[in-house]
Amino acid sequence: MSLDAFVMRCWFLWWGSVALVLARKSLVPARIIGVDWEYLCGGNPALLHVRWIYSEGVRPRSVIVDLVHSGGRASATVGYGICAAVLPLATPLEGTCEVSLSATYRSVGPAYTLITRVSMI
Repeated sequence: MSLDAFVMRCWFLWWGSVALVLARKSLVPARIIGVDWEYLCGGNPALLHVRWIYSEGVRPRSVIVDLVHSGGRASATVGYGICAAVLPLATPLEGTCEVSLSATYRSVGPAYTLITRVSMI
């Protein structure tokens, strides 16, 4: 193999791997990998501040945050790139609560939804 052919193969290998990394970041959905919350009960209404983080990939178009607890329900919708939501609560949190994050993605083709559920005690 000549030196020119070797250089050409290395060049194609390098740019091919760069193209694969960029394709992965632009086509694979960024999943929600961590959820954190903070309960603020001093005001009227009480508030639940929910934060989450994503893995690498395409961020969702929207995220719907739903809270179900023994005293009722709360919901919020946030747009692209936002990683937090504030939920006003009609009644104080008591007992077990479940936070459900429904992330809607659309990179190629029809939109689809991934749901992440977290229970709080």
